[in-house]
Amino acid sequence: MGGGELKAFVALALLLVLGIGACSSDHPTRPMKRPTATPVAAVPESATNSDPLAAASAWVAQKNWPQALAALESIIDSETFRVLPPDVRYRALSTAGAVASYHGPPELAYEYLGRAVAFPQADSGVWLERLRMAGKLDHNADAVGALTVVMRRWPGQGATLNADYVLEVAREAQHLPGGAALPLLQALYDAHWKLQWDLEPSSAWRDMVLLLLERTE
Repeated sequence: MGGGELKAFVALALLLVLGIGACSSDHPTRPMKRPTATPVAAVPESATNSDPLAAASAWVAQKNWPQALAALESIIDSETFRVLPPDVRYRALSTAGAVASYHGPPELAYEYLGRAVAFPQADSGVWLERLRMAGKLDHNADAVGALTVVMRRWPGQGATLNADYVLEVAREAQHLPGGAALPLLQALYDAHWKLQWDLEPSSAWRDMVLLLLERTE
């Protein structure tokens, strides 16, 4: 992939942040207003056929989400995708996952975001989207795992999360095998996570202490 294609992907990522970064009614973070698509001029067919990166960037800029997602899918599903530079593959997957999470099938968003978070450069925004989609599809184990990663790597994100949602995920963790609840509760405790009005989540700390006692810790 040449420098022009890489620049196109950088532009695509920036356009995505501007276009869909503030659109969710069921996000575990504070809700934001969803943008609406507006009538736009069509992207030339020649651009769609010859340069899918440029086409995807143009569709995102125009807020034509179905066409943007289709262009991104064509990149990800291509036989040459696996030989692209890791950063390009990460950007394609995270961008497609974000578009699909708001304007496409939830299952597709969940798949793309799951592949995106496997990259070491995955940031908190991608992990939070993975958390949201896991919760939306009732994949409780993945929701617990994603929240644990977020709180360990970006403890400051705890203040942006809906406290009731965090407690719900913590309760679900209690029913999972393999002791998933303790790492999550420990991550929340180490991050000094609190409820609204700076209240301590006493029930969560009680559960953590009981789990530690079971392990004689």
